[in-house]
Amino acid sequence: MRRATLALALMWGCGGDDGKTDDETTPASTGDTGVVDVVESTCSGWDLLTAMHPDVTFDDLEPCTTDAGLTIEASLMSFGDLTITGDSVVGADGSNVATPCVEVLCDDDYAYIASNAMPHYNPMAEPIFDTTPTPIVHRVPLEPADNDASVATDDWNDVQGCDIALSNAVGNITPEYPPSDHCYYISEDGTYSTGELHIADGDEVVHKVLCYGQTGSVITGIPTFAPCEEARPDPFGSPLLSTWADQETLFVDLCGTHPAAITHNHWLNEECLATDEEGAPVNSYATGAAAFDIESMDAATCTGPSQILGWSYDGHPIMGSCLCMERDADGVCTDVRRARSGYVYAGLARWSDEASADPNLDPTAVDATYFGDELTACETQADCCANGDRDCRLYCHPLLVEDGAGGVVMDSVCATPDYSWCGHDYVEHADPAEEVGYVYLDRCNGVETADGYVYAGTTTFPYVNACYRDAPTDSATDPTYIYLDVGAGPGGGGGPP
Repeated sequence: MRRATLALALMWGCGGDDGKTDDETTPASTGDTGVVDVVESTCSGWDLLTAMHPDVTFDDLEPCTTDAGLTIEASLMSFGDLTITGDSVVGADGSNVATPCVEVLCDDDYAYIASNAMPHYNPMAEPIFDTTPTPIVHRVPLEPADNDASVATDDWNDVQGCDIALSNAVGNITPEYPPSDHCYYISEDGTYSTGELHIADGDEVVHKVLCYGQTGSVITGIPTFAPCEEARPDPFGSPLLSTWADQETLFVDLCGTHPAAITHNHWLNEECLATDEEGAPVNSYATGAAAFDIESMDAATCTGPSQILGWSYDGHPIMGSCLCMERDADGVCTDVRRARSGYVYAGLARWSDEASADPNLDPTAVDATYFGDELTACETQADCCANGDRDCRLYCHPLLVEDGAGGVVMDSVCATPDYSWCGHDYVEHADPAEEVGYVYLDRCNGVETADGYVYAGTTTFPYVNACYRDAPTDSATDPTYIYLDVGAGPGGGGGPP
């Protein structure tokens, strides 16, 4: 192999930030001559390659040459010489200037997306932590493979732990562990887990996502995270509700991003991730944030298919919310539809149980709290917290709800952000395209399109993907960045379901 030095910014648009040593190199793309050029890597993401994926070393990787690998490479954002600054930004040199980077290499079976998890703008969330370069390497299959149908599974319809979640909410108890077995969590000491790694509804076996943790890579290299927070501040609930209610003090910014142990995205705003033909970002944060309107982003007004916004750990792309469902013989898209989540907000109070020995689950006791206003129509948060209940945990939020006649509508209702998995219910749609202009997604937040199976970013739960339709890589269970406040709270908070 002939080695030549090329400007890395021309290949992947990555700037240096405490990356590889001078003698470490990253293969670049193969040119027309068939000779592979090699360039110096400056993206610190590769520093965790073997720690996250012990069976592979940097020397095992080459430029991506298959169609799947080249598609992933072409989708990634090109940062050029872009730098970001801000009070919460801490660069590798300790200054308030940092340089984002994302690169991809492949072996025969996987693409490896390395990143320092820095966005292309200064995050506007109230920082939990500093926004600082944090290495991560996402492993994505080049060809999706079915989940093993013979593995042990939990039953999707036999929900465990949601009664505990409601009791915690009524009793004002901070949970220790995630309550729902629809997602996967194992405690750091290994004494507690939320059941099996897989869950099944009839014959379909899907792989769970982490209850709190990464599910894929955005085209920036920043990880997408599961559809809920950790134990604090919204106990395993959606941070979007508080963001929508208070856009002056953002826990997660309007691009869906916030700093934590690793900066990550809880939802995807297409305008924030729009790129030009060269892959460079085209919109500022202000432009992307101005486009963030839940109802408008759910409207059946698609004029063309969305771009790829990321990659799930089972190898399927994560698209924006406008999907091409049919193409003609010339490949022209003839049916573009708005992707809608298959989940509706059904309420946390539905888990009350008059037969339970737990007084917090008695329907009368539940109704006497702020849950008495849950699911009522509203215009402002004051409509949801009018009775002066202590620490009212309801927001007036536009959500998909059942309309009472077998349909689904978006309406502003009083809803709690807490325990997202327990507050939402998946509604089966016999025909995903049953409503003009929309296509309803499956329980993993994906659908078969004219271009194959894809996940879609949605403005309602689960926002990205709620499970893996196909077999994910080890990135799906990597614990490097998920052990934060879990287990540190007071009270019982719900043990194993």
